[in-house]
Amino acid sequence: MTQRRHLSSEGSCTAKKGKPNTRNCSEKESEQVCCRSGVINEIVAILKLKPPVLHITGPMGVGKSLIVSKSAEILRETTNMRLAVIDMEGIVKVHNFYHELVSQLLQNDSIPDNMASFVRLLVNLIPSTCHCIIFVKGAHKLNELNSALFATLCKLNELSNKKITTVTVSTCPWDILHLNIPLLKPMIITVPSYTRNEMIQILKQNIVEQFETLNIADGIIDSFCSTCIYDTFIPYSVSLREMIKAAVELFPEYIKGGDISEKNVIEMYQNIQPALKERSSQLCSVIQNKSLLDLPYNSRVLLVCGYLASHNPARLDRRFFCKAKSSKRKVKSRGGPALHEILKGPKTFTVERLIAIFSGVTQDGTIPCADVMSSISTLVSRGLMVRMSLDLLEQPKYKCLINKDTAKTLSKESGVDFESYLFNH
Repeated sequence: MTQRRHLSSEGSCTAKKGKPNTRNCSEKESEQVCCRSGVINEIVAILKLKPPVLHITGPMGVGKSLIVSKSAEILRETTNMRLAVIDMEGIVKVHNFYHELVSQLLQNDSIPDNMASFVRLLVNLIPSTCHCIIFVKGAHKLNELNSALFATLCKLNELSNKKITTVTVSTCPWDILHLNIPLLKPMIITVPSYTRNEMIQILKQNIVEQFETLNIADGIIDSFCSTCIYDTFIPYSVSLREMIKAAVELFPEYIKGGDISEKNVIEMYQNIQPALKERSSQLCSVIQNKSLLDLPYNSRVLLVCGYLASHNPARLDRRFFCKAKSSKRKVKSRGGPALHEILKGPKTFTVERLIAIFSGVTQDGTIPCADVMSSISTLVSRGLMVRMSLDLLEQPKYKCLINKDTAKTLSKESGVDFESYLFNH
């Protein structure tokens, strides 16, 4: 059966008898990583048992890459193992993967053409008594390079008859990664999310390291990290990395006043309120734009077209989006000054009009109707559009809910000349 371990951040591991110095050294090294020393000690102890496969999983932003880097550093300093740490983020071809693997593990310039050639290199260049460990960060991307690469890596010890451990690191659980391929059952370590106290402790550690010369009381730093940073940004699902960056940049504003004492914490908090509000709005905008840019190309363009349909008068669609010149004579308006279209708010539009605008702003102008409805459903579910007509017998009408700045960002990334299509801009 697959062995699973759900580790707490301060978990411990029993030391092997007869090697007290090695264990103490690894503990001393792992203590430098805040709130993850127990997990690192567990991984180091498991790898010394030489399992064929170890899978490390957990949600994003819990320090998996840091844990792997520190574990590899400890093993290099305390053992004679050969290690290779490969980050799949920068690997785009199988050729690059083999090059990194051979250069780190074998210190050899030979680049194998396939996995069979790599296994032959392992057999010829690695002594039978040597233990090798291959760390693969972002292991879920292995299947994108080669469908058999993941399975082969997990069976290297059998194929080469050498002592090789493959450590896969991914946010995906093991059941999704192996795709029902008959592999050896691995040991699985699940790294938990940081708790509130752990995140505050990490924030405090970074503040102390950056401003250690100021000799500020721990109570002031605790209040700043918990109240000003954590309680302000956690409702917006801000990552720990963004919190640390905000804490380091905003702490000078927090202590700018003359009286820096625990009795004056309330006044210090009031002084930093404007900076906190500004930073919160910036982070929310960045998070929203990142999530929008993750949309497929057609969905991004449809969202821009939805904004144009919501803010442009329908009578001017021929002028802005028709590729053939119209011979219709312009009629001078006799009314008073028109109200700016943006001030009127978004208006409803039909799917047919949305498709017509999409055809006008893109080069090919073709998109299947099924893809349109699927993209619209996705945009509605994410709160970027809303359906206004509830009657199923009527033609569905929608309204776009994004603002002008977001539409500009999306159009820039999608190659759409937004300003030339927007009326009265």
